[in-house]
Amino acid sequence: MTQLTCFASTTNFLPAASVLVMSDRLITLAQEADRAGYSATAESLLHLAHDVFDEKQPALN
Repeated sequence: MTQLTCFASTTNFLPAASVLVMSDRLITLAQEADRAGYSATAESLLHLAHDVFDEKQPALN
């Protein structure tokens, strides 16, 4: 049996998720929550999606 290892765990490197990707994922979750009838949760997720852009981003070296 072959053992699979995660690239991130073997190199101790985790790429930073971009702000656009994070926001897109949160909006997608909000849409799914709204379709499932969880409108309050959907609204909270939308607020989080907007807050992602308000966070100060670290400078790239």
